[in-house]
Amino acid sequence: MSTSTVDSPATYATWDDLKAEAAARRTPQQQTEYEEGRAEAQAQIELAELVYQMRTQAGISQTELANRMGVRQPFISDIERGGRTPTVATLSRIAQATGNRLRLIAEPA
Repeated sequence: MSTSTVDSPATYATWDDLKAEAAARRTPQQQTEYEEGRAEAQAQIELAELVYQMRTQAGISQTELANRMGVRQPFISDIERGGRTPTVATLSRIAQATGNRLRLIAEPA
């Protein structure tokens, strides 16, 4: 029976080291594109969480929310898992269907 050896954890790179190494290889334009993509992804995650919170606080299923909005359940699922970015109009409809009012506020970073 053969045994395999595993490198000791001391030989592994940390996540921070890998991120720093990747960042060092990017051109300034690539870094800008990376940061823009990262910001967009973060906004999409926050919108997905907002929709999920509104729905669950209303105590309704994805199917019920979809019925109230006149859309199909996969549409709601796509938004909640971050696979689709809702428009402001869609967010407003979701808010209304869950008994909420949509307010957009811009704050200093």
